[in-house]
Amino acid sequence: MDQVKIIRVESDFMHGTFGVLLINGEATCVTLEKYWYGNQPYHSCIYPGQFLVVKHTSLKYGWTFKVLGVQGRTDILFHVGNFENDTNGCILLGEKYGVIQGKRCIKNSLLAFQNFMDKLKGVEAFKLNIINEVWYGQFKHKWNKTTN
Repeated sequence: MDQVKIIRVESDFMHGTFGVLLINGEATCVTLEKYWYGNQPYHSCIYPGQFLVVKHTSLKYGWTFKVLGVQGRTDILFHVGNFENDTNGCILLGEKYGVIQGKRCIKNSLLAFQNFMDKLKGVEAFKLNIINEVWYGQFKHKWNKTTN
């Protein structure tokens, strides 16, 4: 089973949570998720941990992958998007970080998503490990299921 890891490296409430996605130890793309708001559905990124991810057909996004086992959450998908407001709690993929019209974002999302899907061609499920290396103000915030 392929190992996929997201290492979250930066987060702010205006632009979201930025990370790097690795497949079997190889940096594959960058990620963008919502800011941490206590795991609230549609308004927050998910808490760190290990999750099962399965291949999924979405009416809106077509073939993608869906994260399972997130307490209090459903329908967490990997998909295209450039800005934090392009997601309702899902994981966006891009080739690089950038700024568009003064707003921080990820760029070349469609290419990054296609590359992600190509690398996982034939894979029906994988383990996703999300790790936080995120700094908030003066302290490093190690999230858990009960932290707000």
